[in-house]
Amino acid sequence: METLNRRHTALLLKHARRFMRATAITVPVADVAREAELILGEMGTRASEVAAPEAAIRDVIRHAVGRVKRRRTLIEQIAAGDDLEAVSRDLAAVDNELPPLLGKPTAEDAAAFETVCRLKRALPPTDALVMALIFDDDFADHEVAALVTRPVSDIAAARERILFTAKELGIEGDADARAPAGMPGDVEKMRELKVKRLAETAAGAGPESAHVEEALLRLLRDGDASDDIADAVMHVALCADCRASLTEGEVERRQVVVVAIEAPPDAGREIEKAATDARAKLVERGEGRWTALVEPSRAASFKGELERDDSSKVSRLAMAEPVDVAVPVPSASNRKPMPSFIDVAFGSGTSGSEVAAWAQVSRERRRRVDSLSPRALGVGLLIVLAVFACIALFATR
Repeated sequence: METLNRRHTALLLKHARRFMRATAITVPVADVAREAELILGEMGTRASEVAAPEAAIRDVIRHAVGRVKRRRTLIEQIAAGDDLEAVSRDLAAVDNELPPLLGKPTAEDAAAFETVCRLKRALPPTDALVMALIFDDDFADHEVAALVTRPVSDIAAARERILFTAKELGIEGDADARAPAGMPGDVEKMRELKVKRLAETAAGAGPESAHVEEALLRLLRDGDASDDIADAVMHVALCADCRASLTEGEVERRQVVVVAIEAPPDAGREIEKAATDARAKLVERGEGRWTALVEPSRAASFKGELERDDSSKVSRLAMAEPVDVAVPVPSASNRKPMPSFIDVAFGSGTSGSEVAAWAQVSRERRRRVDSLSPRALGVGLLIVLAVFACIALFATR
């Protein structure tokens, strides 16, 4: 049975991005989305068991941000040389933190969802889409204009039609507390805020029909508003997942293996060479510690190269289980030649696996290694020979 985290990849990314923008917290969006996937997976959440998937994802994203911040603090502690066993204990505490899953929507949230859907269906499809992007997804007018390739003036005009239709449907704003006594205040502004609050609290299931295909979403991004795709436009307006695909772009799943490496500081050159040969990305995590990202098909050979019997490169090494991350698919016009190295970046959903790999390193037995690199040994040998030559020279005089 499909789990909630596997069905809503783009929606997780969208809500992670939205939350990060609203709070100005500086952690990678992809890490937050991946953490939300981990939380939902750990909870064993089934897609069919959740009455309001988007509302559940909104709640889980808030919790995921806190867990990502703690994981990235652990990575900073690793880079600072902290004890890995202590890091392992702290990681267990992070993994044990799970939020309560949002249950059945409240009557108020369900009513808000019905009101929002009723308003969208009363609008032309293109206006319904603009409404969803502004009020449901919290994009500014100029951002909506860029997303659907339309003039900002068109978006502003659509906003006016949305609020007029809301008035026709009897949607009234709350009293304007800033208005002088006996005066109505800014009625239209209060109506707009009411629609915004309804969209923010709405909780319900999206359309049961199949999602809109990427080819049609590309037409919407290019500004196509023709009548022959009106049904698709209305579906996107009503479907949070399709709007996430519209705004996030096409997303695909990619597997990557995170490798944590502990070695003498002067082994860096040998480790870099092994990473280059495996087309892996490598980052230094403080003195004598490195983290690598490598394709699953190359992970075993990379590990084997670093742990050869005749090698003195690595004292401890651990590979996490392959992690499944979401990466954007470039448009046809932006496609680049096949990259020389793995095209998954650090922080693109890999932080959780990185900390897990370092926790595993703490349980590995240290191998006895030579702390000097072959080059350093060669230089040392030359110095010793030079000293003996000098002694011999003085002895013959």
